[in-house]
Amino acid sequence: MLGVIEASHKRGSDFSEEDIHFAEAVANQMTMSLENFRLFQKLQNQFLQVVESLADAIGKKDAYTGGHTKRVRHFSE
Repeated sequence: MLGVIEASHKRGSDFSEEDIHFAEAVANQMTMSLENFRLFQKLQNQFLQVVESLADAIGKKDAYTGGHTKRVRHFSE
């Protein structure tokens, strides 16, 4: 993910030091939020892969129920 911030000044003058520090703080918070979101998605995908692997292992144990979990997942999507 990539974020862009644009700032403009209505009066056409330079930004104050306080304005710049505030914008930097907001940008830092946005950066951390985007990184947390990326890490959460990665963790969620890894969790689903583990669950699918366990379901496959269980399904291979019995020829009668083999593939059942994949079919259930397919119908639930």
